[in-house]
Amino acid sequence: MHNNRSPWPETINGAAERIISIMTDKEKNKVCSIPEGKLQKLRFVPGMYYRYI
Repeated sequence: MHNNRSPWPETINGAAERIISIMTDKEKNKVCSIPEGKLQKLRFVPGMYYRYI
């Protein structure tokens, strides 16, 4: 973890920015290709991903 970062983001936007900053272009493209109606299925994935990195 970077020294200048707190262990936890203080806002939802901060959490999203942190997750997006560590995603690869391939991962970003994959998320962007998911139809809007199926995005709700991802609601637990970022938290699980962030917990294990």
